[in-house]
Amino acid sequence: MAKTKIMFCFDTEDFTTIESTVAAARIAKILEEEGCKGSFMTVGRVAQELIRNKRFDLIDVLNRHEINFHTKDHTVHPTLIEYTDLEDFNRAAGRLLKEECEGMGMVKAVFGNENFYTAVPPGPSRSYAAMIIYSELGIPVYADSILATKEGKDVFYCGALQLDYTIWFEGDVFEKDLSDGTVINELKDRLAKREKAIIYDHPNKFFFNQFWDAVNYNKKNLCEYGKWIPCNRRSDSDIEKYFNAYRTLIRSLKEDDRFEITTPGEYWESIKDKQNRTVKLEDIPAIKAALENNFEPVKEPVSLSISEIFDAALNLLGGKSSYNVKRVYGFLKAPVGISEQTKVCASEVREAAAKIVRPDEGPFFLPETVNVGGKTLGAADFLFAMLETLCGKEEIILTPRPQLNSLDEFPELRDLNFKGTWIYSDDLQDNYLSDRLRWQCWTLRY
Repeated sequence: MAKTKIMFCFDTEDFTTIESTVAAARIAKILEEEGCKGSFMTVGRVAQELIRNKRFDLIDVLNRHEINFHTKDHTVHPTLIEYTDLEDFNRAAGRLLKEECEGMGMVKAVFGNENFYTAVPPGPSRSYAAMIIYSELGIPVYADSILATKEGKDVFYCGALQLDYTIWFEGDVFEKDLSDGTVINELKDRLAKREKAIIYDHPNKFFFNQFWDAVNYNKKNLCEYGKWIPCNRRSDSDIEKYFNAYRTLIRSLKEDDRFEITTPGEYWESIKDKQNRTVKLEDIPAIKAALENNFEPVKEPVSLSISEIFDAALNLLGGKSSYNVKRVYGFLKAPVGISEQTKVCASEVREAAAKIVRPDEGPFFLPETVNVGGKTLGAADFLFAMLETLCGKEEIILTPRPQLNSLDEFPELRDLNFKGTWIYSDDLQDNYLSDRLRWQCWTLRY
């Protein structure tokens, strides 16, 4: 039986005091002493403060582990959720590229990364624009995702492997009675039922009993940058208890044959070759039948999202006999399907497909509607028209159908609304963010 892969991840985000990074380094030392490697999701401003404080000792300790990216500014307002809630994707993406590339540069300059395996949002700030930009920048994993299965199986969305933060150490372990081992044993039994899991925490909380951003950035910037409000510090005994509890958990998991300790980067390296996928013309009848039976991602002959099938169909209609899958996204507007039975012919479908061209650079979004012989089809209508054409049909009869696949398996995404939540500004309206993240549902695959 395959072992459950366990990843220790730490949102290294508090740039308001160097003490939080001291805590991160102490965690790193514990992991190293126990023969394990962790992943430190690092905010750009934290890297900047390490240099400003000349803490090269902390940099050296953390650099023995995997360093990943946790945005440039985390919760400084406007946050990436607040400034990407725009109708114009290019404006949102332009601002995001500027800010996040600067943040990545900060972390790379300090830790020497050539690249990052993983990007992590601040809190629940899962901006569709950020997901897409990180994917376009070549970051293959998106962690603290709301797309997760109970079994911990691989889920892809917006071109990236989605990893959920499974166990919160402070809330799920530390705050409970660990005296007789019951809590940890029950936790391990739960983890053993999954293929993989992340145990996460915030180094800030090892020393302090408040979140730094709740104190300094709740709904607005509550202080001048650099003149931060300190958090309440835990007692020395409570701090030691916190670190000791973490060491106990690490040892218990490491000694249990059901588990293997890894990192997001190591896990990605073990599966990345499987992501090179090809769609062949002879695969189309089986793919069409699978979509007709259930409009969702397909697993045979290879794992494919609906977006990837659409893109492959465009290229196969262009005369190719096979197509190597490329990144492709969903919609920026809700697709609107036909309302009555509609007839189109294969030549019209081919002509319409030839007009849908992947941009030379930047993300490729799918059209929400397509004009076919003077008739407006929804994206799903056109997808089935392409598949019928590829199967040899000359005359295609389309009937009304849902244009989007179900997100019922992921209720947090299905019901998502950022307005009035977490520490966002009261001005945030969420006019586009939640809907556009849902409209990427065609990028979902397993």
